[in-house]
Amino acid sequence: VVSQIKLYSPPLVDLKNELICTKERNAANEQLVTKSVRFTFLESDATWLVFYSHPVYVKCYDLTSDETATPFVLQATRLANSDDTDEAMSFFTSRVALMNNCTLGANPSHCRNGKPSNKTDYSMLLHKHADVYPGRNTK
Repeated sequence: VVSQIKLYSPPLVDLKNELICTKERNAANEQLVTKSVRFTFLESDATWLVFYSHPVYVKCYDLTSDETATPFVLQATRLANSDDTDEAMSFFTSRVALMNNCTLGANPSHCRNGKPSNKTDYSMLLHKHADVYPGRNTK
């Protein structure tokens, strides 16, 4: 995920841990994500979810101080279970979903009276069905 818009706050890994975004392009730190990463952009007032089909290591960059770079980069670097030979592991999928387009109440196109929308139920629905991926067995 790459964005020209800077983050409102640090991304959340699996709904509980803050993802550490480094200011350096070549930083070596990776963090384990078992299911999802959630992040909110300040200017668009939008909160997004990235779901991964398998546990994965990610790197996060916050490059707002670098005038030539995009402010936010989230990069999946490798599968957590790279030794697994299971056929299901041979397909890796990441999906991005818009969770809320009025997180802070600042989006004039989607917010009513400047008030944020509570999308907790929608977020729970997205997480509940995050493990459903199309494939050979899809009917």
